Order: sequence, then structure tokens, then C-alpha cells
Amino acid sequence: MSNFEDKVWSIVSEESILNSPFKEHLLVAKSEITRLESAGIFEKGQTWTNLWYRLELHRSEIDNGWIEVPDESVSLFVEEAQNDPHAFELFRLVSASYLERHNPLPDGMSKVIVGWLKGEVVEPRAKKRQPDQRVWVRDYMIHYVADILEGRYRLLRTRNAATLGFAASDIIVHAIPAGYGANLDIGTVQNILTDSQKRQVYDDMKALRFTNMLDDLP
Repeated sequence: MSNFEDKVWSIVSEESILNSPFKEHLLVAKSEITRLESAGIFEKGQTWTNLWYRLELHRSEIDNGWIEVPDESVSLFVEEAQNDPHAFELFRLVSASYLERHNPLPDGMSKVIVGWLKGEVVEPRAKKRQPDQRVWVRDYMIHYVADILEGRYRLLRTRNAATLGFAASDIIVHAIPAGYGANLDIGTVQNILTDSQKRQVYDDMKALRFTNMLDDLP
């Protein structure tokens, strides 16, 4: 690799960023990722997160540990839970949140749980090898933070031979927790940001979240 290529793909150290005008950018990026993690939704991967928003699940205002299912979402939730292991895991968690508080389960859900306890309903198995859910979470975090840095600070999402300045990718490489991207390098971050398929997956989930938030407005 030439010295010029080294410059294109070299990582700006976190210490250098913290001692530069971009310190706030990095702190904001880390804060936003912490907020995503604390939501307890994204960490389970794409299927779990997609269902959370598609079914309009929400934590009760009465008790934050109780995850409520809208009546109109019950039948779809039951269908998904019987066909996908990740959906079934979410289904069990939501059902447990009802039962622990002595709240009656919606009829369709109670039949599945009772059947599962009796051994009449079998937890679905993955039809093929499942990808590492952390990869999807990492990709989502990268696109999410890039959007914030681009919108709030007008940073370019990536840099290349023509744009050797500072970019969102320089921040993101230090903001992603090690559990999602050990030894993450600038090239990997930029490849994810320029991958049209990964971008489409992110945009679809972003649209679901936005619709969900609008539905929650009074």
C-alpha cells in the first residue's frame, strides 16, 4: 500500500479527536449509541426490532416492564411467533410481562403459551443458519450515527482519495462498542456506509420507527 493509500484508510486516533473541534461529535455519537442500546430493542437483531415496530408494541405507561400488544396486532404476532425463532423469543418475553403482573393475555396469545407449556406447541427452528444478529445491529448503528453527524454537523459520511478531510466514518469507528465491531477499521465502516443493500435495510427500519412514533402522538 502506498503512503497516499495509507493516509486515505488510516484511523484518526480517539485521543486526537477528543483534543480537536470534533470532540463533541464523538461524544454525541457515543451517547446516541448508548441510547439505542438502553432501549433494549435493537440488541436482539433485525427480526425482533422489525416486529417491535411493525406490531406497534410499547411499554406500558403504568409499568415500564409490561410490554403491551395492541388488539389489532395479536393475530399477526401469533403467526410470526409460530414461524420464526426470534419472533417466538419476543413472544415469550411479551407474554411473561403480562403474566408476571397478573394481567390477562389476549386470547390468541394465551392459547399459544398454554400449548407451549403443555408441549403441544413447539418452538420454531431456524430454517437455515442465521446470521450473527450483532452484525445487523452494528450496521444499523453505523448508518444511524452517520445520519446524525451528517445532518447536525454537515460532515461527509465517508472520505476517499478526493476528500481527505474528516468524515463521519472517522467518528463512528471509535463510537461502536467492541461487542459489535471488535477491531473495526475505517475501511469496514466506509464499505457499510456505501453498501446500497445495507442502506435500504436501514431505511426500511427507519421508516417503521418513524411511523411508530407518529402513531404515538396524541
